[in-house]
Formats: sequence, C-alpha cells, structure tokens
Amino acid sequence: MNDRMTRPALGGLFPLIVRRPGEMPHHGSAAGQATAFVAILYASDQKRAVVLMADGNYGASITNCAEELVTFLHRFHLEPAPVALADIRWIYRDSVGNWDEIVPSVVHGTQIYCVNYRPLDGRALKDVLDCVAAEGVSLCDDDKALLVEYLAPGPQH
Repeated sequence: MNDRMTRPALGGLFPLIVRRPGEMPHHGSAAGQATAFVAILYASDQKRAVVLMADGNYGASITNCAEELVTFLHRFHLEPAPVALADIRWIYRDSVGNWDEIVPSVVHGTQIYCVNYRPLDGRALKDVLDCVAAEGVSLCDDDKALLVEYLAPGPQH
C-alpha cells in the first residue's frame, strides 16, 4: 500500500444555499435548487485549487453573495486542505449564463470583505475547462464528464 495518499483532483461537488446577501451559506438544496452548485478541484501539486460555481437561481445570486461564498468555502473546505487563499482561482457562471472570475480584493485573515470580478478570456464551459487545466488540475475523462454534467444549466441537480 502506498504510504502517501494523494488527494483526487475532483475534491467535491455540492450545493450551497444563501437565502439573502450577508447570510452565512449552508450546505444543501431546497427541492433541488441552490444558490450555487460548487465543484472543488485540486491541482496535481496539491497546493493550488480551482473552485467552480454555477448559479442555481435560488436565494441570493452568486454575484450578490460572493464574499460570503468565498469566505465559507475557503474557511471550511480549502484552508483545512491546506490551500492558501492566494492559491485558489474562483470561477463562476452567473445567472445569465456567463462564466467570470471572482477575485478577493479586501481580505483580513480568512475573512473576505470585498471582491472584484473579471471576465474569462472566453465565456463558455470549454474556456473554463481550459482555465482548470492551466492551473494544473488533471481530470480523468470520467471526472470531466461528471463535472460538465454537474455544472450544466438545468434541473439535473
């Protein structure tokens, strides 16, 4: 048996709900709906990560509660891994269907107080997968198919 266990690239797929901006996110969905459908992906060096979020059009939008989502995900999922905040790329699909990036801009400790947004070079899922690969995340074909299905718009969640 291998003494050193390596973390799989696909670290988790789960929904989060934020009912109103300013509220703490919580895990779960309401009748299959969520604020964000989240995928956590780890780079092969185990020190970097990419977080993908697809807006579920329930409760607050990702854009309106980005600080809460980023703080929650970092504190409870990525910091224990351990992955530093500066080593995480935050990519999301907004409620209109465009893929953009969230960039934490005002940070104190592990609390994110302000974020900026920037568009990806391309705004399709293929462009997102290119960003994921560029960050050193290597997904097998099965995990990539699962990720694409999970992040696709629609009621499949």
